[in-house]
This record gives sequence, structure tokens and C-alpha cells, in this order.
Amino acid sequence: MAAFWGCGFFGAQDTLLDDQLRHYFKECFIEGSIDFIFGDGRAWQAYSRVVFAYTYMPAIVASAGWDNWGQESRNSTVFYGEHGCRGDGANMAGRVAYARNLDDSQARPFLDASYIDGHEWLKPLDDALIAPVSA
Repeated sequence: MAAFWGCGFFGAQDTLLDDQLRHYFKECFIEGSIDFIFGDGRAWQAYSRVVFAYTYMPAIVASAGWDNWGQESRNSTVFYGEHGCRGDGANMAGRVAYARNLDDSQARPFLDASYIDGHEWLKPLDDALIAPVSA
């Protein structure tokens, strides 16, 4: 388990591997090109779950947003959600059909450290560090 506050991760392909146990990122900047945030079961695997919330997405983000790598059967098992994102790349008009534009109630479970049982292992200096994310 690891927590990162105010960190920068810069690279091209495979910039940030997030695949074992629980990780918490708050106010971090992550920049890359292909699969720059990836983990065990990677984003194109069946039953993967990825949620971007309150994220700045520049125009370089592909309008489709996601790619099933030719495996149509994955379209019904993956969970790709976006909530409150901004920037030219955050326009969901061109997203694949299985991408989800989450409303407040759908996004809420992902916006609190309790989603990763943070109350059990995050030891912040003050409670504000694990408070729910807001716009």
C-alpha cells in the first residue's frame, strides 16, 4: 500500500504501474502517452474498472477514450467511468459506447478513501487529506 500527495509522474508508455494492493493519489500530475496509467488486468482486460474524476484531460486524449483491442466481448464487462473532468480531451461526445458519464451518485463511491479502506491504512497528518474529493 502506498499514498502519494502532490507528486509528478512523467513518462511515455507505461508511466505509472498501479497493480498490487491499494494506492492513493491526491493532487498528483501524471503524464504519458500510451497506457500511461496501468495495472494488473490492465485497462483492456475483462472486468477492469477505471474511473477518472475531476481530471484535466488535454486535447491529446483520444476522443474514443478507450480501446477494447479487438475483443468485443470485453465491452459488456468493463467499467470505464468519467466524472467532472475538464479540458478539450474530456468531451465524451466521441467516447466508445461502453464509456460511462457518471452522475454524482454513481461517482460518489470512488471519490472517498473508504473505497480503498483508507481509514485502515492511511495515516494522514490531518483528516482533510482523506476527505472526499470535491470539484
